[in-house]
Amino acid sequence: MVQIPPREPIEDTFEGALLRYATAYLLAPEPLARTEVVAQGAFTLRYGLRYLETPSKVIVPGLLALDYGEFLTGEDMWDFLLTRHNMFPRSEVVGHRADGAEDMIVLKRLDFDAPKAVFVYQSADAVVPLARLDAAIGRIEAPERLLEYVPHYEALEDWTRRE
Repeated sequence: MVQIPPREPIEDTFEGALLRYATAYLLAPEPLARTEVVAQGAFTLRYGLRYLETPSKVIVPGLLALDYGEFLTGEDMWDFLLTRHNMFPRSEVVGHRADGAEDMIVLKRLDFDAPKAVFVYQSADAVVPLARLDAAIGRIEAPERLLEYVPHYEALEDWTRRE
């Protein structure tokens, strides 16, 4: 009998400040003028996929149950989701939504072309994020994946003039 592995969402770490500017959440190496500090220190970053029918809903995958009984977690799961999701559209993703609730959804109901959501967690064992990121600001040493999914600006003024 196949053993179901424990959930393992992909995650990265970031050391710095989580800031709020109006309604937006930003990561920076240190607090910035004109922003509110939400939290400082070491954070866990996780990545989510949007629901096709409800783009405001996002799932942070922790386990992928393939049609034929195999299970994937971590980097193997994320790679499969991004590159081979169309091979087994009835496979199920198990994870947490942005509100921390557990959820399960079949692959064909996820929007793989929509921008990935990036969430900031206080710790690796947290399931409810502190925030959903809008941008990264400043000279940061950040995981490559973070910079792939979230816009990066050299200064807060660059972000506020982005349009």
